[in-house]
Amino acid sequence: MIDCILLWQSHKWAVAMNGLGNKLALQQLQDLPVRALVLATDNDEAGLNARDRIKSIIKNKIIYEAILPRNRKDIGECTPEEIQNIKV
Repeated sequence: MIDCILLWQSHKWAVAMNGLGNKLALQQLQDLPVRALVLATDNDEAGLNARDRIKSIIKNKIIYEAILPRNRKDIGECTPEEIQNIKV
């Protein structure tokens, strides 16, 4: 939730999945009226596994991955400047 709020404060659209996402959350992602999603899961094994899971389930979107700075576990550890400069 905090990561999502930080992204919104940086004028970046975001939704929080609260964990790895259950079936309903994944269906809601699939049903969003957007063409593309940018995944910004945690920069650890669980987060990377979540990205793989989401990419294997969501088929009707272009999926990009946010590249966090190497020394940051998640958006919450990034400075406002790093958030503004996140690459996909």
